[in-house]
Amino acid sequence: MKYRLEDKPEPKAFVLFGLQWVSVILPSLVILSALTSKLTSEDSGIQMAYLCKVFVLTGAGLIAQILWGHRLPVLIGPATVLLIGIVSSSGASQEAVYTSIVLGGALLVLLSYLKLFDRVQKLFTRRVIVVILLLVSFTIMPLVVSLSLGSDGRPFGNFLYTLSLCAAIVVLNQILRGIWRSGAVLIAFIGGSLIYPLFFGGQAVNEAGEGAFDLSVLMNHLFITPEFDFSVFLAFLFCFMALLVNEAGSIRSVGTLIDAPDLEHRTRRGVRMTGFFNMLAGVSGVIGAVDYSFSPGVIASSRCASRYPLILTGALLMVCPFVPGVIGWLTAIPSAVMGAVLLYVMSSQVSAGLQMLFKGETQLSFNDGLVIGLPLMLAVLIAFAPESFSESIPSLIRPIVGNGFVMGCLAVIALEHLLPRGD
Repeated sequence: MKYRLEDKPEPKAFVLFGLQWVSVILPSLVILSALTSKLTSEDSGIQMAYLCKVFVLTGAGLIAQILWGHRLPVLIGPATVLLIGIVSSSGASQEAVYTSIVLGGALLVLLSYLKLFDRVQKLFTRRVIVVILLLVSFTIMPLVVSLSLGSDGRPFGNFLYTLSLCAAIVVLNQILRGIWRSGAVLIAFIGGSLIYPLFFGGQAVNEAGEGAFDLSVLMNHLFITPEFDFSVFLAFLFCFMALLVNEAGSIRSVGTLIDAPDLEHRTRRGVRMTGFFNMLAGVSGVIGAVDYSFSPGVIASSRCASRYPLILTGALLMVCPFVPGVIGWLTAIPSAVMGAVLLYVMSSQVSAGLQMLFKGETQLSFNDGLVIGLPLMLAVLIAFAPESFSESIPSLIRPIVGNGFVMGCLAVIALEHLLPRGD
């Protein structure tokens, strides 16, 4: 690593790394927040207000985690598992859904103070963490496929563009030196967005300026009116169990990768902060956040494990919605560009996971391979299962059984602690 956890990069590197983290988080942040906003309301003004609140809370949560939470270089963003809960509770009122998110966040805060949390942390051995790293890359592939093929009726052209841009990132990472090498993803992200309209037409990203929103709409939809629905809360209870696994796994995987000290207390503080910001998200009527497990891929590709550039990232996310046209600009970024960035970052994450695996294991037995392979295959099976499969799962357990990442995590934890070691 060029920069360790507590290193403070020089100003130029600080800005570049901060912008690079922004470019990595944008695909998931824009896609998930936009999708959830459309589930909340069909009114474009309310959707813009929703996006604004998500951006501000994500930025504030990121800064809080870096300064007072786990203090690790880990991105946060909208939790997919909570999106599943929102979709599963489509028949309930929005107030009941977001009240359940408030209560789920409060439970995370409470759990972080209990001794029971120590038992949870012991579940995350090195092999479990390695599998979690790989699970993220494998289970996010349906999203990468969707982004790479696009929705404009030219899937093959978009695929070629995604592949070419991803290859360009690899080449840039090899030929650039010094600080510019760490910015390969950011350079490709900006360049790819500007070049895309030259080949495929449509509105240029730099011309997208329809992102301004009416501040009065935001103020009128700032908070929700609490409403408790036990069945909705029960469904979200499962969601938050899965979110806890995701949160702890993300923190432990990054901490193990960069050899961060005192991981037990870092995990406890991180879960506490995530719970607190989920409470704020629920009160504000937006989807809650979780630490993202693809952060190790960014660290491995940029060779920067410093936590400080993420403070700039958080600040930029908070400012974005209040700059006229920025939200419109972000939503105009071609999906093929987002797909290329995610494809490269996920490949880097696989590399980081394999490095961690072979660093800790001198020889792998058959059972060792099974502990790693079976959860991955199970997760892929669920991730690529048709929509009819998800719809056939009872709504109460859909957030768990219908989520490939969560099922993979549960499978590897069970196999790791129940399957005998050895051949």
